Amino acid sequence: MADYIRLLLCKDCGSMEELPDYEGDPRQDFLLDTLVKRHRNPDGTPTSRIR
Repeated sequence: MADYIRLLLCKDCGSMEELPDYEGDPRQDFLLDTLVKRHRNPDGTPTSRIR
């Protein structure tokens, strides 16, 4: 197993978060799904960009 760092870069607000390694099916990566949803408003629109 190689050592990797996964980063979630939000192009809407400009933040970057480190995620733990995940070797399963990306469609079942519930942590990634949860973090992505934090960068969306309840209506599905992107959050405001950090200035």
